[in-house]
Amino acid sequence: MRKGSERLLLGTLLVSTIGDEITQVALIFRIAPNGSSLEVAGLLIALLLPGALAAPYAGKLVDERDAGKVLGLAALVQALVSVALAMTASPVAALAGAAALSILFTFSGAATFALIPIVGREAGLPVARVNAAMEFAGGGGAVFGPLVGGALVAVGGVTTALLIDAATFGLLGAVVWWSRLSRTPEPPDGPSGWSLLAVARSYAGVVRIRPVMLLLASFWVVILTLAISDAVYVFLVMKLLGGGAFLYGALIAAWALAYLVGAWAFTRSAERHPHRAAFAGGAGMAASFLMISLAGLFLPDLPTAIVALAFLVGGFGNAIYNISVRTILHTDVPPALHGRAAALYGTGIRVSETAGYFAGGLLGPARVILAYSISGIAALGAALTGSTATRGARAIATEDMT
Repeated sequence: MRKGSERLLLGTLLVSTIGDEITQVALIFRIAPNGSSLEVAGLLIALLLPGALAAPYAGKLVDERDAGKVLGLAALVQALVSVALAMTASPVAALAGAAALSILFTFSGAATFALIPIVGREAGLPVARVNAAMEFAGGGGAVFGPLVGGALVAVGGVTTALLIDAATFGLLGAVVWWSRLSRTPEPPDGPSGWSLLAVARSYAGVVRIRPVMLLLASFWVVILTLAISDAVYVFLVMKLLGGGAFLYGALIAAWALAYLVGAWAFTRSAERHPHRAAFAGGAGMAASFLMISLAGLFLPDLPTAIVALAFLVGGFGNAIYNISVRTILHTDVPPALHGRAAALYGTGIRVSETAGYFAGGLLGPARVILAYSISGIAALGAALTGSTATRGARAIATEDMT
């Protein structure tokens, strides 16, 4: 890696996360004006499903090839796809481009995860600090990405937004190649073929690390509970709080602000005691759901102030939880399997979110408090069970080693 390039690379990685959000906003406005709700739904599925299907191959490729080259190539191809999307207004092209970007996001995400320890080492930063920076950028992207994307679409149109988006991807690819960022792959552990069975078997090395799989299982449950609450959130605002679009956005902003502060302020906790921090973060998210459900059950009218406080608590916990889980994966999984660990992590998130949205949709507007109660109890149980099981599995693994 070129000396002195690590901080520029890290900064470029952070900026590119906003580009990911701009993509979704721009594509929705490409489809929505003349499209049907089914086409919009198809776009969202195209941004989600292809990447989930490609994830096992992405993890294996990142582990068996130079992750730096994978990231650089993926970023440059993302730039080309974004330029192609900017040049055509066809809904079919938008759907195809969204599917291509979904796959490319999966490859670049796995490569970025695998490269974080290298970038951190070169920059003199612990892995937890780099993960905190990435989560800070992710939270900032979630807040400012739609804002920037919406502003770009409003001022310059969808084409301008997609071209600027392409520029962020091109910049990332150029910086990756210029920095000579590289991760030397180790010999394949397990089947070397690319058939579905061979790819599945190649994940045995990660699956056999019981503490990590228990942690991931509990993490996926927490993500599922968050998705359940997200699915009924609009009904919480409209029916129980009597609010509209402003309150809807304000509460999301409160969660995001707390997320940014949590990512910035609690890095050392995740760095020193990641397993304890993961439990604390998960418990914080559970507490936010339970605050809302208990207030809704025992108070005649649900106060907006309590919901706002709950969202601040949840945002803090969300940031701490995500940073801790990513840090544990980096430290407890051998570097040769980081790509596969990232693929499992990302695929589990997509599946959990989909299941959570479906469950929340079934509960519907009449059972908002029940949805938050289920989310709170399940999240607390998952955080507690995951923490206890992980400690027990780590203790057994330590005894076996001695």
